[in-house]
Amino acid sequence: MKHLKTFENNNTFKEKPPLQPEVNNYVICKEITHDKNVNHFLNNNVGQISEIDSARQLNNYLIFWENVPEELDCKFIDNKRFMSRDEIIYFSYDKEFLETMISSNKYNL
Repeated sequence: MKHLKTFENNNTFKEKPPLQPEVNNYVICKEITHDKNVNHFLNNNVGQISEIDSARQLNNYLIFWENVPEELDCKFIDNKRFMSRDEIIYFSYDKEFLETMISSNKYNL
């Protein structure tokens, strides 16, 4: 179980894990929408919180993704999108940890 061992090794945090998402945290999201293409992209890519706008009541986390496909470009503004706390599934300081989470979910580990 080579992949499972990798997940176990990455599961240890160098720092205390955050209790709430913070600026520069990496995230995996699931949008509350009917667009399957957007949900598939959000579930399978790691984004990074670039700003938290506390003046907004909903969708106050501005999240940046590096590799937004052209067909979804109209759903994002400069590869960024506002998301709510309920739409953020996982968050971490460590991008590799979240990439391992995506891989483990893909293979049902």
